[in-house]
Amino acid sequence: MPTQDQVASFLQKLLMVAGGFAAGYLLAWIACVGFDKTVVRGKSPDLLHRWARLIGGVLTALVVAFFVFRGGTGTGDGTGGDGPGTGPVTAPTSKATSPATTAQKPPEVAVDAVPVFVVVYAGTAVERGTEKFFAIGDPPGAKVELTAVADAVRAGQEKGKAVVVYSLDDTAATGTTGFLLLQGEAKARGVPLIARNQFDTLRKK
Repeated sequence: MPTQDQVASFLQKLLMVAGGFAAGYLLAWIACVGFDKTVVRGKSPDLLHRWARLIGGVLTALVVAFFVFRGGTGTGDGTGGDGPGTGPVTAPTSKATSPATTAQKPPEVAVDAVPVFVVVYAGTAVERGTEKFFAIGDPPGAKVELTAVADAVRAGQEKGKAVVVYSLDDTAATGTTGFLLLQGEAKARGVPLIARNQFDTLRKK
């Protein structure tokens, strides 16, 4: 089933084709008027004008349609979206990877940074109908939504520099919704996001 973006892109292309028809129709009319005034002195039949305008509009619309629709709806890498769709199709890869494979190099963390400990949950560990993907603290408290994490990060920033230290529950991974939300929140607030094991290693140095 087409997505909302694909439908919007298709409608936009249809409007471009309609605009091409209107432009061709107008240009053909101008050409007919000029032809009448300079060559035949107004003696050409109205039926010829109508057909000329119609043909001019259709031809221009076809040219526009050729350029806007020739790529279809695929991308060069076969993953969808606008583009010529000539690239090789690649199989989707899972985003659910372990912390050890995602963080090749830990981010820079100030020695005096205030840690905000967050446990990330997913799947059956999250109450149905809620977005309580997180638990804050060490040890963690009750499960909360992203707004509570944002408040905790803000409170840490008020004390100085803050760092979000995450742990993944057995149900979660770095590609699940909770982690992606946490990652976006940390980026938006300009604070480092680091795995608990990396943070503990840094503090031992």
